Parts: sequence; C-alpha cells; structure tokens
Amino acid sequence: MHEMSWSRRGLFLAIFTLVSVPAFAQLNGENLLGDNGVKSGTQAGPGVYLGFLYYHYDSDTIKSKDGTVVTLSPSDPGSIGLNAYLPLVVYVSRGTLHRRCAGQHR
Repeated sequence: MHEMSWSRRGLFLAIFTLVSVPAFAQLNGENLLGDNGVKSGTQAGPGVYLGFLYYHYDSDTIKSKDGTVVTLSPSDPGSIGLNAYLPLVVYVSRGTLHRRCAGQHR
C-alpha cells in the first residue's frame, strides 16, 4: 500500500481548506431529544425489557430552510405540537459483535 508523503498531505490539506465553503443547516432528523437506545451510549444488560416512551415536542415557531418564519396568516406564525405514545419491547442479546464489525481495527 502506498503511503502519502507529508508534502502531499500538506498540499491536499491546503487545497481542501481553500475550496471548502460554509454549510448552514438545522437538525431535521429522526433524533429524539434525550438519551434513549443505541445512541445513548449505554445499554442494559442481556434480557428482555418492557417499557413505555412518552414524547412531547412543542414549538411556537416554524422556520423554513432559509430561516424565515412560516406564517399561516400575516398575524399568526406557524406552530407545532407533537405527542407520541410508544410501547417498547427491547431485547439485548448476550453476544457481541466482532471487533472488525464494530469498527475497532488494530
């Protein structure tokens, strides 16, 4: 395998830095606020768990992708309220993934 020299790395880094542009975004994903599931960083021990998740999200303004406030009428800004009721069944196995599958290379 060919290894990149330090001068080429420096050149690549300089070009990459010069051609990069700022990115503006907001999180519009599937992420629930709070700690839950695999993304929480910790997991329960092996077994089956029953639970219930209640999620409430409320926003008094809705903004478009360019940051302007969405309005239903000139005097009434858009808003949203969400309530989710989710029964949960979680199974945690005794097995683990091999290090290569989990992304931990030596």
